[in-house]
Amino acid sequence: MICIAVICVVQVVILPICGFLHEPSILSLTPPTGMEQNSYFGYSMAYEDKTILVGAPAADKFGKVFKFNLAKGTKRDEIISPLKMNGKYVLAKHDWFGATIKNYKPGSFVICAPRKKLPHIQDGQPMEISRGECYIQYIDKSKEPITLADIEEQERIDSSFNYGTDSFGWSVNVDDNHSVWVASPGLAPNVIKIYDETTGLHRTKYLTFNTTSMNNFGYSIINGKMLSDTGHDYAVSTTYGDYGAGKVFIFSKTLIDLRYRILMESTLSGDDVSVGAMYGAALCKANLGDVRDSLLVGAPTFVADFEGFDRGAVYLYVPSDNGDVTQSFTLKRIIKGEKDAGYFGHAIANLGDMDGDMKDEVVISAPFEDEGKGAVYIYSGAGLLENRTWMQRIQSEAKSFGLSLLPLPEYSDNALNGLSVGAPLGNVVYVFKPLPSITITVDTIFPNTKTIRNDTSHIDFEIVVNVVYPRVAKDISTILGVHFQIEHPDVTLDAEKDNILNYNITLDKVERHNKKSKIMTPSDGNYAVPISYILSVDLVDKDNTSYEGRVIRSERSVTSKAGELWVSECKTEVCQPNLIAEFYTKINDTYTVGSSDKEYFSLIVHNSGEPAYNSCALVRVQGVKIVRAPSFCVLDSDEMLCRPMFPLRSNNDWNITNIELGMDSLTIRKKDVNSITIQYEIYNNCSNRAEKITANKSFALHYDYGIHLIGNSAPSEPIEITSSDLENVARLQHHYTIMNNGKLIWTHLKWDLLLENRNYIQYPKNIMIRRGANSTECYFDAKKETKDFRVQCDIGDLLKNDILDVFIDAEILPNLLDETKVIVFSQLTLTLLEGESVTKNITTTLVINRKSVSSWVIIIALLFGLLILLLIGCILYKYNCFERKEKKKLEDLKTQKENREGNELAEGEDVILGVEPHIGSNVDHGGDHNEDHSDAELISH
Repeated sequence: MICIAVICVVQVVILPICGFLHEPSILSLTPPTGMEQNSYFGYSMAYEDKTILVGAPAADKFGKVFKFNLAKGTKRDEIISPLKMNGKYVLAKHDWFGATIKNYKPGSFVICAPRKKLPHIQDGQPMEISRGECYIQYIDKSKEPITLADIEEQERIDSSFNYGTDSFGWSVNVDDNHSVWVASPGLAPNVIKIYDETTGLHRTKYLTFNTTSMNNFGYSIINGKMLSDTGHDYAVSTTYGDYGAGKVFIFSKTLIDLRYRILMESTLSGDDVSVGAMYGAALCKANLGDVRDSLLVGAPTFVADFEGFDRGAVYLYVPSDNGDVTQSFTLKRIIKGEKDAGYFGHAIANLGDMDGDMKDEVVISAPFEDEGKGAVYIYSGAGLLENRTWMQRIQSEAKSFGLSLLPLPEYSDNALNGLSVGAPLGNVVYVFKPLPSITITVDTIFPNTKTIRNDTSHIDFEIVVNVVYPRVAKDISTILGVHFQIEHPDVTLDAEKDNILNYNITLDKVERHNKKSKIMTPSDGNYAVPISYILSVDLVDKDNTSYEGRVIRSERSVTSKAGELWVSECKTEVCQPNLIAEFYTKINDTYTVGSSDKEYFSLIVHNSGEPAYNSCALVRVQGVKIVRAPSFCVLDSDEMLCRPMFPLRSNNDWNITNIELGMDSLTIRKKDVNSITIQYEIYNNCSNRAEKITANKSFALHYDYGIHLIGNSAPSEPIEITSSDLENVARLQHHYTIMNNGKLIWTHLKWDLLLENRNYIQYPKNIMIRRGANSTECYFDAKKETKDFRVQCDIGDLLKNDILDVFIDAEILPNLLDETKVIVFSQLTLTLLEGESVTKNITTTLVINRKSVSSWVIIIALLFGLLILLLIGCILYKYNCFERKEKKKLEDLKTQKENREGNELAEGEDVILGVEPHIGSNVDHGGDHNEDHSDAELISH
């Protein structure tokens, strides 16, 4: 039985692949050939029913306006200025006809010439002054234009106009009731002329504002639902306000005689950093989902924190519902330009709801960005509220691109608004077509978690793609690409390579697209790991530059969905195994170090609960290292992590056998290592370490040190020294032998030698240390010591069966011993571990023999010696040992003997002659020399 649960679903909103405007299909409008470059073609624009009017106010001394029928391409006609019609006006000089163009009624427009000249007498002197003038111009050439009436002279005097000079027509607004508001922000700072049908446009009403200190009042004017939901509210800006920070006044009006009075008022102003920022240079209303309009205020020379210059900014205000009309708006955000001299916020236009989310999109220009090229930025209504950045940025090569902006209502067949962008310094206007938006949402359908299925080999699921089309859409030919991918170590996507399913959907206004598929789930899969999946949809033909049939996806689209699918054989989404581990080993509870090089232990894990898809065992060993583990285990330092190769199902065992420990590492004695501890932790789910079973097994260590110290003295003691020996240097040696007969290897051993400091003992400057055939020396300076002292030496490692000899030589200095018995002492201490050592002493005893002989004994001995000498002399004399025989007699005796021997020996016979001389005490010097006086014996053989 398999339970399936879908969790951790993530839906991702993907921004449109391109903007609301189709750039490849751009249309360029240009003035007639030969027009001067500085004619400012595109300075102002107005649009109605595929017809666009473009002003070129500096084209000649009057100014020109051209009409284009966009349904017929770029063909143009000139709108004849009323200043030229009757030929009576001869004062024209930079009158700037076409500086402002606004839609009035179907087939008609308001066109102004704010610098029209008028003869005037001031203080008796004739002069020319500027008197701005506006006209109702008809597309039908058979209809005469209507000149909007000026303010009466007396009213001008009452209003304190400067010498009667003004520039009415620089800013114009036409409301939904066809009332025309005309301002002169430079020369009539506190007056706005208002025309409506109650006077037949032949007499003006006007609004005066009682603040003469403000400059540029009326710089921008719009109407809308700002204080109420009636739409009869107005916003009028002054870019300098009282002291340099611009203000926006929002009010409703009521009529008293020919003058309008402010009925309700609310004021918006920039903060201190907006001084000089021209706050209020552009105003734009937008519906962002409230009953009342939101307001955008441009400040094109804004700079934040004195970084850069003239970067610009746009303030977004949204309706406030606090009931106080003077605080009708709340500042939502400030959108700041990012490039110096860009003038971001110079122009702002409402593009309308382009994606069907009931929020208007907004265009903001930065006409001098990038060294004067200019750029326009399109923000979605939802993006404005959610502090997102722009959605589309458009730029051209023409200078001042974006100095003027004009939405083109229902410009295309899909009933969406286009956009015209003026670049007056380049004498060109660009027209952009809108792209319809579709809203895409994706979903997946998996079996319900309560569904019990008999087939465990696969999971059926369904991919759903929903499409919401625009209100008016024709010939949509866009293709959607669907991508579905799963990730899991064991499952596969049916008949798909790399677990990826790709297919296309051709949009044909079908709102729901479903596709079924299968995920194959083998019985031995590890389903403690979820099946991860991701579903995404994209426009396949997004690189296609053609306009026909193209759509974009809206910001509300949910084109991606990711999640995890749990598949198990348990009663609930998460299985509940019950794991128990048993420990097996032949290691003795008290282990004698060195008794073996390796030992083994095993774990057997039994599951008496539900399947364990992701179980694991973590084993830690202290004291020795794990040197070998099963193939399904991973060794890391002093621990081992094991995972079963297959799910551990109910009533099954998992054998973790032959885990090998390197016991030979214990032969190096370590501090505080007195036992071996094996700790193991068993986890039902290795990804969740909170639930575990923990157990320990410890084995005490027994150490056989096997270190032996032997000490000998040479010569062996006691040593007897006579009085005569005291006059010479006596030498002795202490010999220590260090032997390792145990099973441990000792590293970094040190010994400490205690020596006596006596005036009659002299030590050399080194102690000889011999290890086999190799010798080293340990140096010290006994002369610096004033009492018994210690010599410390590092002897390094002591391996098994190593023998180390230490020789300490000493000299007994002459004529310094004054005692009969002296003991020479040394002590060697071998440090094994902290608190553990082996010590051996050697002592050498010197016995001094100082006994003397009495005088009388010496005298008697001398007399006895003389007596013996006299006796020897008498004996020698008695036997004539002191008389010398005559040489001649001896020679004769020798000759006689030789002759006698020659006669008596037979020929060839060997004869051995032995002579025993006899020396008598009496010698006859006169006898015969031939006489034999010797006793001789002849011995023959």
